[in-house]
Amino acid sequence: MSCSVAVVMAGGAGSRLGYAIKPALELCGKPIVTYVAETCAQLCKHVVLLVSWRTRGAMRSVCSSSPLLDCVETSGYGYSEDLGFALKFIRERPLLVVPSDTPFVSRESLEFLLSLALEECDQSVATLSVECRDFIGISVFRADNGGWCTICIPRSIEFLNVNTSRDLELARGICSEDPWRGSRRLSRL
Repeated sequence: MSCSVAVVMAGGAGSRLGYAIKPALELCGKPIVTYVAETCAQLCKHVVLLVSWRTRGAMRSVCSSSPLLDCVETSGYGYSEDLGFALKFIRERPLLVVPSDTPFVSRESLEFLLSLALEECDQSVATLSVECRDFIGISVFRADNGGWCTICIPRSIEFLNVNTSRDLELARGICSEDPWRGSRRLSRL
Protein backbone atom coordinates (compact mmCIF):
# COMPACT_ATOMS: atom_id res chain seq x y z
CA MET A 1 0.00 0.00 0.00
CA SER A 2 1.38 3.41 -0.87
CA CYS A 3 0.16 6.98 -1.01
CA SER A 4 0.64 9.84 -3.40
CA VAL A 5 1.80 12.46 -0.93
CA ALA A 6 2.80 12.62 2.71
CA VAL A 7 2.70 15.89 4.60
CA VAL A 8 4.97 16.17 7.62
CA MET A 9 3.71 18.87 9.97
CA ALA A 10 6.73 20.77 11.30
CA GLY A 11 5.54 24.30 12.00
CA GLY A 12 4.31 24.24 15.58
CA ALA A 13 5.32 26.44 18.47
CA GLY A 14 6.45 23.61 20.75
CA SER A 15 4.68 25.28 23.67
CA ARG A 16 4.42 22.10 25.77
CA LEU A 17 8.17 21.66 25.38
CA GLY A 18 9.21 25.15 26.42
CA TYR A 19 8.82 26.54 22.87
CA ALA A 20 11.58 24.31 21.53
CA ILE A 21 11.72 23.77 17.78
CA LYS A 22 10.66 20.14 18.12
CA PRO A 23 11.40 18.98 14.56
CA ALA A 24 15.02 20.08 15.00
CA LEU A 25 15.57 18.41 18.38
CA GLU A 26 18.30 15.82 18.14
CA LEU A 27 17.34 12.23 18.77
CA CYS A 28 19.67 9.29 18.20
CA GLY A 29 22.08 11.68 16.44
CA LYS A 30 19.63 13.27 13.99
CA PRO A 31 16.81 15.82 14.02
CA ILE A 32 13.50 14.18 14.97
CA VAL A 33 11.88 15.27 11.70
CA THR A 34 14.44 13.29 9.70
CA TYR A 35 13.08 9.97 10.96
CA VAL A 36 9.51 10.88 10.08
CA ALA A 37 10.43 12.21 6.61
CA GLU A 38 12.51 9.14 5.78
CA THR A 39 9.73 6.79 6.88
CA CYS A 40 7.16 8.69 4.81
CA ALA A 41 9.49 8.64 1.78
CA GLN A 42 9.53 4.85 1.93
CA LEU A 43 5.78 4.82 1.53
CA CYS A 44 4.73 7.85 -0.49
CA LYS A 45 5.81 9.16 -3.87
CA HIS A 46 6.22 12.70 -2.59
CA VAL A 47 6.96 14.17 0.87
CA VAL A 48 6.15 17.78 1.80
CA LEU A 49 7.54 19.26 4.99
CA LEU A 50 5.32 22.08 6.26
CA VAL A 51 7.34 24.65 8.19
CA SER A 52 6.36 28.03 9.61
CA TRP A 53 8.09 31.28 10.47
CA ARG A 54 8.85 29.65 13.84
CA THR A 55 10.67 26.65 12.40
CA ARG A 56 11.98 27.69 8.97
CA GLY A 57 15.44 28.69 10.24
CA ALA A 58 15.97 25.43 12.10
CA MET A 59 14.54 23.41 9.21
CA ARG A 60 16.64 25.14 6.53
CA SER A 61 19.48 22.59 6.81
CA VAL A 62 17.03 19.66 6.80
CA CYS A 63 15.26 21.06 3.74
CA SER A 64 18.44 21.79 1.80
CA SER A 65 20.17 18.51 2.60
CA SER A 66 17.32 16.13 1.80
CA PRO A 67 16.40 15.31 -1.78
CA LEU A 68 13.37 13.51 -0.32
CA LEU A 69 11.62 16.69 0.77
CA ASP A 70 9.83 19.69 -0.61
CA CYS A 71 9.62 22.31 2.11
CA VAL A 72 6.67 24.69 2.12
CA GLU A 73 6.16 27.55 4.55
CA THR A 74 2.75 28.07 6.11
CA SER A 75 1.35 30.87 8.25
CA GLY A 76 2.14 29.05 11.47
CA TYR A 77 -1.11 30.22 13.07
CA GLY A 78 -1.89 26.72 14.28
CA TYR A 79 -2.07 23.06 13.40
CA SER A 80 -5.58 23.27 11.95
CA GLU A 81 -4.77 26.31 9.84
CA ASP A 82 -1.56 24.76 8.53
CA LEU A 83 -3.37 21.52 7.75
CA GLY A 84 -6.13 23.45 5.97
CA PHE A 85 -3.47 25.17 3.86
CA ALA A 86 -1.93 21.80 2.97
CA LEU A 87 -5.29 20.35 1.98
CA LYS A 88 -5.91 23.28 -0.40
CA PHE A 89 -2.35 23.37 -1.70
CA ILE A 90 -1.97 19.62 -2.30
CA ARG A 91 -4.79 18.17 -4.36
CA GLU A 92 -3.59 14.57 -4.68
CA ARG A 93 -5.32 11.92 -2.60
CA PRO A 94 -4.86 9.84 -0.59
CA LEU A 95 -2.86 12.28 1.49
CA LEU A 96 -1.03 11.01 4.54
CA VAL A 97 -0.45 13.53 7.34
CA VAL A 98 2.16 12.79 10.00
CA PRO A 99 3.41 15.12 12.75
CA SER A 100 7.16 15.68 12.82
CA ASP A 101 7.36 14.65 16.48
CA THR A 102 6.56 10.93 16.05
CA PRO A 103 10.10 9.67 15.37
CA PHE A 104 9.52 5.98 16.02
CA VAL A 105 6.55 5.40 13.72
CA SER A 106 7.33 2.70 11.18
CA ARG A 107 6.56 2.23 7.53
CA GLU A 108 4.64 -0.92 8.42
CA SER A 109 2.34 0.94 10.81
CA LEU A 110 1.71 3.69 8.29
CA GLU A 111 0.98 1.07 5.62
CA PHE A 112 -1.48 -0.59 8.00
CA LEU A 113 -3.17 2.76 8.66
CA LEU A 114 -3.39 3.45 4.93
CA SER A 115 -4.92 0.06 4.20
CA LEU A 116 -7.51 0.46 6.96
CA ALA A 117 -8.27 4.01 5.89
CA LEU A 118 -8.73 3.09 2.25
CA GLU A 119 -10.39 -0.31 2.60
CA GLU A 120 -12.44 -0.20 5.80
CA CYS A 121 -13.17 3.44 6.58
CA ASP A 122 -15.99 4.75 4.40
CA GLN A 123 -15.37 8.35 5.47
CA SER A 124 -13.26 11.12 3.91
CA VAL A 125 -10.72 11.15 6.73
CA ALA A 126 -9.29 8.42 8.93
CA THR A 127 -7.33 9.48 11.98
CA LEU A 128 -5.23 7.45 14.36
CA SER A 129 -5.99 7.44 18.07
CA VAL A 130 -4.01 5.79 20.83
CA GLU A 131 -6.43 3.81 23.00
CA CYS A 132 -9.33 5.69 21.36
CA ARG A 133 -8.59 8.85 23.34
CA ASP A 134 -5.23 10.38 22.39
CA PHE A 135 -5.11 11.72 18.85
CA ILE A 136 -1.52 11.99 17.70
CA GLY A 137 -2.02 13.76 14.38
CA ILE A 138 -1.55 10.87 11.96
CA SER A 139 -4.37 10.92 9.42
CA VAL A 140 -5.27 9.84 5.91
CA PHE A 141 -7.36 12.17 3.74
CA ARG A 142 -9.27 10.44 0.96
CA ALA A 143 -11.43 13.42 0.05
CA ASP A 144 -11.94 17.00 1.14
CA ASN A 145 -15.52 16.89 2.33
CA GLY A 146 -17.28 14.37 4.48
CA GLY A 147 -16.98 12.66 7.81
CA TRP A 148 -14.17 10.98 9.58
CA CYS A 149 -13.49 7.71 11.30
CA THR A 150 -11.12 6.91 14.13
CA ILE A 151 -8.71 4.00 13.97
CA CYS A 152 -7.90 2.98 17.53
CA ILE A 153 -4.56 1.43 18.33
CA PRO A 154 -2.97 0.24 21.59
CA ARG A 155 -0.36 2.41 23.29
CA SER A 156 3.08 1.68 21.89
CA ILE A 157 6.46 3.39 21.90
CA GLU A 158 6.15 3.49 18.12
CA PHE A 159 3.42 6.10 18.48
CA LEU A 160 5.24 8.23 21.03
CA ASN A 161 4.41 11.84 20.26
CA VAL A 162 7.26 13.97 21.67
CA ASN A 163 5.29 16.84 23.20
CA THR A 164 6.79 17.28 26.66
CA SER A 165 10.19 17.09 28.31
CA ARG A 166 9.12 13.73 29.78
CA ASP A 167 8.36 12.43 26.26
CA LEU A 168 11.74 13.66 25.04
CA GLU A 169 13.54 11.96 27.94
CA LEU A 170 11.69 8.74 27.15
CA ALA A 171 12.64 8.98 23.46
CA ARG A 172 16.28 9.68 24.31
CA GLY A 173 16.21 6.72 26.69
CA ILE A 174 15.18 4.51 23.79
CA CYS A 175 18.23 5.77 21.89
CA SER A 176 20.56 4.92 24.75
CA GLU A 177 19.02 1.46 25.10
CA ASP A 178 19.19 0.91 21.35
CA PRO A 179 22.00 3.22 20.12
CA TRP A 180 21.99 1.86 16.57
CA ARG A 181 18.27 2.57 16.08
CA GLY A 182 19.01 5.66 14.01
CA SER A 183 21.32 3.84 11.60
CA ARG A 184 18.91 0.92 11.36
CA ARG A 185 16.12 3.31 10.36
CA LEU A 186 18.38 4.83 7.71
CA SER A 187 19.21 1.41 6.30
CA ARG A 188 15.55 0.80 5.39
CA LEU A 189 15.69 3.37 2.58
